[in-house]
Amino acid sequence: MTIRIFKKLFLLLLIASQFYTAEAQVIIENRENETAFTDTAKAKKSAPWFVKRFTVSAGLFALFSNTNMSASYLDGTSGTDINFEKDLGFATMTKSFYGEAQWRASRRSRFTLAYHSFYRTADKMLTKEVVFKNRTYPLEAPTHAYFNADVFHLSYGYAIISNSRYEMGLLAGVHILKLRVGLAVDATVKVNNALATAHFADHFNFTTPLPDLGIWGGLSISRNWALNGAVSYFSLTVNNVYGSVFNGLLGLTYTPLQNLNVNVAYNGFVVKSNIERDDWKGNYRGGYQGPMLTVSYSFGNNPWK
Repeated sequence: MTIRIFKKLFLLLLIASQFYTAEAQVIIENRENETAFTDTAKAKKSAPWFVKRFTVSAGLFALFSNTNMSASYLDGTSGTDINFEKDLGFATMTKSFYGEAQWRASRRSRFTLAYHSFYRTADKMLTKEVVFKNRTYPLEAPTHAYFNADVFHLSYGYAIISNSRYEMGLLAGVHILKLRVGLAVDATVKVNNALATAHFADHFNFTTPLPDLGIWGGLSISRNWALNGAVSYFSLTVNNVYGSVFNGLLGLTYTPLQNLNVNVAYNGFVVKSNIERDDWKGNYRGGYQGPMLTVSYSFGNNPWK
């Protein structure tokens, strides 16, 4: 009788232990699922490691350019289409300063201001007759030319997709292109059977805003490496004034130290624009592309961390 009672008690204990073990397993699994769900939610609400509150960058831009321009008078004088590298002797490759500042207003929103400039001069004997504005520069005339450009780009970007590994979004901005171009000749001419030196020069200056729309994104490859890029384009015609701009960038970022980045990128920029003044009109078609090497420093608290 006693043995039977102990057997029944043993069976009850065994059944109870199985029940509590199953309950404990369910509780553990639920907690693991809740933890995984929480971690996934946190990952979706976080940003990649390279997203910082404030970032400033500076470096070198080695650009390879191809520039065409003509300047004509509205009285009917047609200006010559001049290729600055071929016709005026400008170097194809130019070294330029590049600077950029970025503010992350939130995990998804960013404001970026970028600037680069390139100033060039060249001296060459003309291999063809050139009409610039209302002046004719003769064949084999010794010319001195300059081409100075300042390019600003202000943009706002919003990340439609953002998580701990990558982000992708839309951007809207404006390029401000400031050009100063000049052409001068010191020529020896014959006046009344005597030789004399004549100096004449023309200048072409304008500043034009060029809006653009595009996409941008970034991808975390590892804890120290990341890819980033952007592409934008826009064209607009108002009355007789036309302008278009294309800009594309693809870069690789490495972080050797906290808040310090080394960036290698390839940047391309193409502008087409015409402009009219009181007595002349100009047409500009320019493009350049090349590698960039910059160093950036980040600071400020990230509220989305």
